[in-house]
Amino acid sequence: HALAWRARCRAAVAARADRPRLRNGVTIVFDEPIAFTDGSAHARLEVVIEPGRPRAVRFRPLGGGGLYRIGNLHRHRYAVEGVVT
Repeated sequence: HALAWRARCRAAVAARADRPRLRNGVTIVFDEPIAFTDGSAHARLEVVIEPGRPRAVRFRPLGGGGLYRIGNLHRHRYAVEGVVT
């Protein structure tokens, strides 16, 4: 049982390492639009990270508007474009 659990842990860490890192100002493009509780759905969002709160990642639609949270981001397939240095 322990060997199988360790194998799942290693697979999860490897999958996380393959994900692109989110930085402030980059655009993420989801394979499918994400529906939010206000009734809107977006496939392209800008990453907004508050200064001093690196784990408080929010997302803003490219056309402007409010900020959104995505609780299960790791379950969605996405690509990062517009890397800001």
